[in-house]
Amino acid sequence: LFRDGGLAVVDSYDGSRKLVMDFGRLGYTNLAAHGHADALSIWLAIDDDYFIVDCGTYAYHSDQMWRTFFRGTAAHNTARIDGKDQSVMGGRFLWTRKANARLLRFEEIGNSVLIEAEHDGYTRLNDPVIHRRAVSFNRNTGAITLSDNFQCKDRHEVEIFFHLHEDTRINRIGAGMADTTWRGRHIVFGSPDQGLKWEVVRGGDQPILGWRSRCFGQKRPIPSLRIVGSVQGTTTIHTHIRIEEPNEHE
Repeated sequence: LFRDGGLAVVDSYDGSRKLVMDFGRLGYTNLAAHGHADALSIWLAIDDDYFIVDCGTYAYHSDQMWRTFFRGTAAHNTARIDGKDQSVMGGRFLWTRKANARLLRFEEIGNSVLIEAEHDGYTRLNDPVIHRRAVSFNRNTGAITLSDNFQCKDRHEVEIFFHLHEDTRINRIGAGMADTTWRGRHIVFGSPDQGLKWEVVRGGDQPILGWRSRCFGQKRPIPSLRIVGSVQGTTTIHTHIRIEEPNEHE
């Protein structure tokens, strides 16, 4: 736990799975020029590479449209509300309003580690919303359970994003699930919650979604899982991520 840096890093007992969660401040110093609107984002590594990835930065001074996307909430593995970023951009290296995140819990429960944090970025809405995320990571299997709680009174549109490695194959996507294959493993996303729309976007441009930049000035399409739903009053959306070894699926 890097409390001051705003990061929690947990690995499985055999070291083959690693989860990272961000509950830190927006960028470095008060200016936060290089900050991204990524509060409560997660990443998942399997063996020596990331499966749930960070989308990168791509551009600084040029390509304003792409600069905006890669800094925005939709380019990170977290939730967006009413189509708005968690923090408000005022320019390429400026933020006029910043989400404040804080850690609530970090504890071991049996073979799992629970990380819970929240941010206030959406309290600026006419109907204020607090986003609280609890992530449970099983250190035996690497399975993850996310509980995204939205504390509000009125109706809001919620999107939850998971950006996947470019080599990921989407086998099937339907109501409440997405079945993927990556490097010989089946990785299944699922939710018991009804009324959610599940879709995968790869290299979309209207709106921009499904892109990753591994280095400056270069980008490539990736599959981005987008889960969309409307909430009325305080609501929790659950997402489960299960990793199957090749012989398990066979």
